[in-house]
Amino acid sequence: MDIGDAVGADELDLLTRGRELHLDHYGATRLPFAAIGATGLLHRFVELEGPGRGRIIDVIDAAGGYASACLG
Repeated sequence: MDIGDAVGADELDLLTRGRELHLDHYGATRLPFAAIGATGLLHRFVELEGPGRGRIIDVIDAAGGYASACLG
């Protein structure tokens, strides 16, 4: 799947109901997306709110190691 693909309504409802399982972030609001998988550096998320609700987004994880040194 590429950016712009979307999950079905049933799966989206299940992900939205599972938001209570997300990290609390010390009382802040829950994140507006859910992680649905990862392979290597590529992480896949689904938007749970807003006009892009249900859209799948692929994100490159550069949070650690050499990537953080090179990319800042």
